[in-house]
Amino acid sequence: AGLAVRRPPPIATSACNLPAPMVFALLRQGVESWRIRRATQRWEREQNALKARLVEADDFAWCVHPQDGKACLKRVGGLDISFFSDGGHPDDDRACVALIVCEFDEARE
Repeated sequence: AGLAVRRPPPIATSACNLPAPMVFALLRQGVESWRIRRATQRWEREQNALKARLVEADDFAWCVHPQDGKACLKRVGGLDISFFSDGGHPDDDRACVALIVCEFDEARE
């Protein structure tokens, strides 16, 4: 007696003749791509808003080198904000922040 060979059940396909798992994978990629684009657009809007507030002229009442009775600069600070998301979700607003303050010493320039 011969062995009966059973064929696996057919895989569901879409109108474009792709297996359903592949169609779902493509849909997931599309959604993920859309989320990334949306987050990028949000970041670009934020950067443009910050850029509009940028002051490029030195109009402060202090100076680096003593001159004209102005107070000398004593400290310099920097701030970095990095937004992150574990899953690329555009509404995730978690961030890491670093603030560095250094004492400015004219003698050690």
